[in-house]
Amino acid sequence: MQESTPLWIGGSEVAYNYDGISYGTGMGVDPYERILQYNPTSDKLTETMVNLPIMDNREVAQLDQQSILVCGGMSPGQQVSNSTYLIDINFVSVEEGSIGNPIYFPYPSPSEELIFINNIATGLTYEIISVKGLSIKSGVYQSSGIEVMSLAPGLYYLNVTDSKGKNIPCGRFIKQ
Repeated sequence: MQESTPLWIGGSEVAYNYDGISYGTGMGVDPYERILQYNPTSDKLTETMVNLPIMDNREVAQLDQQSILVCGGMSPGQQVSNSTYLIDINFVSVEEGSIGNPIYFPYPSPSEELIFINNIATGLTYEIISVKGLSIKSGVYQSSGIEVMSLAPGLYYLNVTDSKGKNIPCGRFIKQ
């Protein structure tokens, strides 16, 4: 984590009041289990999914370059929480392609058995990365796709390395 980099922890996918009630529907909202990190140099947000079912956090402290302490907040069902979470952050960047380069993405998502990458040549090396930043699977991309049946259900990121050794982030996919 870079110093002086803004982070957004938790929250919800919809706007809500201090009681965790949606402004639009009047119904309770669930926490969105993510951390957003803003990079002022690239002017982009990096999203990391975390197992942190809390919103409206009470206290957040950065302990070191990779650790954040989150105290209290609101849990699912609009329950006030006095839990404390220690988060080890390992951000995985997923950038959009620039002009002149196609945007590569895995499809279909969600997938149960196979994923494919649009506009990509066979023979390039791929890597599947977990939301924790761990390399889960790698290999050489073939037109027959990438087998994902053996992966646990969840969100994954996909990167490809081109013939010059450049890492090309391809986006994310959901394994059902």
